[in-house]
This record gives sequence, structure tokens and C-alpha cells, in this order.
Amino acid sequence: MTAEFKKPPEPRVELLGEIPPYFADGNGAWLVERALALLGASSVTHGLVHADDGVLWTIVRGNRMIFPSKGRWTPELRSKTIQQCRLFGGRGELFIWREAEDRWRGRVAVDQPETVYRQIQEKHILYGDRLDTSVSAPPGFTAIYEGTTGMRQIVPCIVTDSDFDGGHRIALTVTHYLSHDQDGQALISYSRLNAVGLTML
Repeated sequence: MTAEFKKPPEPRVELLGEIPPYFADGNGAWLVERALALLGASSVTHGLVHADDGVLWTIVRGNRMIFPSKGRWTPELRSKTIQQCRLFGGRGELFIWREAEDRWRGRVAVDQPETVYRQIQEKHILYGDRLDTSVSAPPGFTAIYEGTTGMRQIVPCIVTDSDFDGGHRIALTVTHYLSHDQDGQALISYSRLNAVGLTML
């Protein structure tokens, strides 16, 4: 007798329609408006942008994106240079990626209210094990670097020297939604970014 496995609930995942070529210009106004409309007001807290000229973190406050000051290793937000861009929070994620020159695709994943998901949380430790006091970071951000490699970034959370002394590091939390195949073997059906903050090693 073959066992039948009921498919567990998954987040609502939808492809975006046409994405304008200027989608990230104007300090990301279109991005924030679209993310809040799809994910819900106040449900987007952070953004992560991989661009041709570097990696850019952002904090979403209200209906705008807050960025670190542009510097030697902090790129400017420009649609033309974006490889991929994610706006995310506890409820879901808006993900846009470059498909070809001046052409992007996107999708949104949204947790449904009062739905219990089979999921696991995975923490990805970010480069940076000490403060970079030579860089002035805006409120809500901290400049950090990795002592062994010199890798530097400005992350969207507050960290102090004592946090690092206490064995903490900054981590990006990724949510993996679990499903199963016809044999009942567990598998990851979808993954999205969830949060960024301090974690204990």
C-alpha cells in the first residue's frame, strides 16, 4: 500500500509583470511602493542589492529606502548596474534579477496570514568581525570589516565592539520552506531572505 503525503502549505509565489527600466532610480521609490503593495504595509524592513560595482544594504522606513553614504566600497543605487535586488521582511520578499541587458524579471513570495508552514531558518554569517571606525555610518547602520581578509561593508543594524567580544556576529537569516516528493522525502521547495541582525556563534 502506497502512502499518500499531503502537500504542506507554501508561500504565495507570483511572477511580476513588466518591470520598468528605471525601477531602482529615484532612491528606489518604485521598488518600495511595489514591495509594500505586494507584501503589506510595514512588512518590508531591509533590502540587499548586488550590483556590478558592489553590494549595497538598505533599511526600509515608512515608504522610503535609507542608504549608507556612497563611498569607496558602497555603490550607488542605479537600475542599470543591478544584478539582483531583494526587499524583504518577516512576511515575504520581493526579488528582481537581471535577465539580459536592460531587462529584468521578478517575483514575490508572501506568507499567508494564520498559515503554519513547514520551514527551517538558516543563518548566513556575514563578513565583518570588528567595527570600522574610519567610516561614518548613518543611523541604523554599522561599518564593519573582516580582520583576516579586509572585506568591508556597511550593514543595516547596530553593532558595538562589545557585541563582537561577546561572540556575536551579524547574520542574514534565510527561510527555507519544506515540501516532499512522491516518496515522502523532504526537500526545499522555496527559499527567501527574512532578516538581518546579530546572532551568537
